[in-house]
Amino acid sequence: MKQAAAIVSLILLLLAGHSTVAAQESAGSPVATDENAIVMVIEVDTSVASTFGFTRTTIAPGGSFRFAAGTGPAVRFVEQGSLHLSVRSDALSIVKTSSATPETSPAGDHQVESGAAFIVAPGGSIELRNDGPDSATILELLSSSDATLTNEADVSHLVLAQRNYTLSEGAVTISLSSQSLQPGDQFDWPSDPAVTTLYPLERSDAFLLTAQGFNRGTHPITFYAVTIAPVTG
Repeated sequence: MKQAAAIVSLILLLLAGHSTVAAQESAGSPVATDENAIVMVIEVDTSVASTFGFTRTTIAPGGSFRFAAGTGPAVRFVEQGSLHLSVRSDALSIVKTSSATPETSPAGDHQVESGAAFIVAPGGSIELRNDGPDSATILELLSSSDATLTNEADVSHLVLAQRNYTLSEGAVTISLSSQSLQPGDQFDWPSDPAVTTLYPLERSDAFLLTAQGFNRGTHPITFYAVTIAPVTG
């Protein structure tokens, strides 16, 4: 099985406030982030066709599904609720809000709470189940094009903003943050070769945030920003 080793420089609760995405300085070095961003560095063994952006998956109480990562790594963020993950190998890394480093999870059962991220290595598969009384949601940030979902029960998927992306061999940085734009302001886009996708937390604001990142509305817009970029230096 190809391995995807995740190194998290700093992780704190995503929805605590609004801020900008911090930049990776060098492979393996600490990243200066604010109290609102998740920054992960993933080692990719082989270039693979992927999708990158936001798909929201909602799992009703008692719902479940099985996910197989395919030929590339998969990155997910638990947006709301709590999920029970079952894994049969060491293909899972969990990044908790209370920790600055990921935990490679052994085979078995694991509980993942809101605000945590998890990474499934290429070739790995996990079962996700919602044992709680309320619906749980996850944001799918990165998937290989041959990833698969099976055995779905009481699960729904909504593509929010997504694009095709060729994940290159080597180290890449994935940053996720919640930010806010005042009316008339524009998002500060990271420079090439970084690729960034935006999506408002309120779906009603989607038509007010332009493709160029302008807030053309009359009120502040809070949005997710996810950026992927090769690590250089």
